[in-house]
Amino acid sequence: MQFTRDLLIFIMVFFCCQIAQAENYFFPKQQLSFGFYDNDFITANPWRPSSPFFWTATTKADGGGTIVYTRTLYHTQKYFSAEWGVAGSIWTMNGQSSIGAFSALIQLRWWIFRTDYFNPYVVYSIAGPSLLTRDTFGPAQLTAPFIFQDYLGVGTFFGKDHHFDLSARMYHYSNGDLLTHNPGFDVPLVIFFGFNF
Repeated sequence: MQFTRDLLIFIMVFFCCQIAQAENYFFPKQQLSFGFYDNDFITANPWRPSSPFFWTATTKADGGGTIVYTRTLYHTQKYFSAEWGVAGSIWTMNGQSSIGAFSALIQLRWWIFRTDYFNPYVVYSIAGPSLLTRDTFGPAQLTAPFIFQDYLGVGTFFGKDHHFDLSARMYHYSNGDLLTHNPGFDVPLVIFFGFNF
């Protein structure tokens, strides 16, 4: 017990010192990220915040991947940035149904704290216009090939120069209640690895 308590105190002091020393706050100019989801490895039912902060659909993808490019539009001195980007995604269900999504997005990042070696953050994107390759996905009749992409996640930049990014994000696609029928679909938890440049 004494060793565990001393170790926790050491870790807290170490991180406090790192936070105090971090003076050059890194914001990526551009980022390229690759994400994947497979419900054989990642839970299909993670906790999700309730609407209107985030949304849920009954139809869920069981696999797939995405490529995302973002570029910084604006950032404060330390804790906030806004980025625009584009994404291409393919999601699958039961190995039989697949759907492609081509999306534009604005994402917001809030940095929890800063150190010289890693910068954890919360990321949120809402109402990214998306074109789908089809208007059905499994049991979901999506009503139109135009839909919106939302995601919410946590991650961290890491490495000596903060060039690497690791994150996990929940995805939701729906028509945003613009039509009377709005089934949508979810991708429960996408794991991302990114490179900042």
